[in-house]
Amino acid sequence: MPKPGTSSLHEVLYYGLSDSRYVYCGFGEINGSYALNALVGLDTYISSVRCTGLGLSADGYRHRILRRFRRSISSARARGADLIVSAELCFGWPAQCHQQLRELAISHGLDLRVIAYLRPPLDWMASALSQALKLGKAADHSILKQLYSGHGLARKPGMVERLEVLADVYGHEALVLRPFLRQSLEEGCVVRDFCALVGMSRSPRRIHHHNQSLSLPGSQCLHRRNQALGRPLRGPRELLSRDGLIDRLQRLFPGPPSLRLHSAVLGDLAPFVYEQLDQLQRHFGLE
Repeated sequence: MPKPGTSSLHEVLYYGLSDSRYVYCGFGEINGSYALNALVGLDTYISSVRCTGLGLSADGYRHRILRRFRRSISSARARGADLIVSAELCFGWPAQCHQQLRELAISHGLDLRVIAYLRPPLDWMASALSQALKLGKAADHSILKQLYSGHGLARKPGMVERLEVLADVYGHEALVLRPFLRQSLEEGCVVRDFCALVGMSRSPRRIHHHNQSLSLPGSQCLHRRNQALGRPLRGPRELLSRDGLIDRLQRLFPGPPSLRLHSAVLGDLAPFVYEQLDQLQRHFGLE
């Protein structure tokens, strides 16, 4: 799902994969999410922008992605290597899109294994709120509900239903679930954990932790600045300025205390969130 260290994982696999027994299929893009969306026929705003920039139609972009997918398969097969695709937006796919990907993989002789990293709902919401602050939005209860609903986690299907779709399409035996909890990850790092899980003999030496959540004091400072600005950030200059500010805030306020949500903030989302937590434990053993 989005925000359990996916940006760092994509970047390390794209730039730092040194084990010759693995090939990362990024489709020419660091994050394979939008390419895979196009591959199964899901048109998104980002995909449309890329089509325009490349001078391609939606079908043209899809065929380009399919050619790159096949090249990656051929490269992996020639080296006797395993193929890795990392794309968090697949977490939100309906069952028919997963079925389409599975059929495409089987038609190319691939044996799929799905590794799903899951961030606890309350922690995920705090991280999503931190991300909204980075985009120049002021933090209030309405933006929190908008974020949660916008990612579809507050509507059916929720996290539990999405995992059931993965298990139904790919098979329970092919599905590996990993909670994004520091104490359960290899060296407390999702990248190290993934490398260990797939059996890489050479884990990347250096890992750039990309798009980390801010601490509570850093979030508070950014919130006040966004209130004073009174609007979301616009244009590359403001975004570059934002990046410099976030870097300074991370150095000024490193580590805990982290941003956390009081249950009272959830309002009418609370029953759904706690029901999901209960079902994750009962159905999948995720505590």
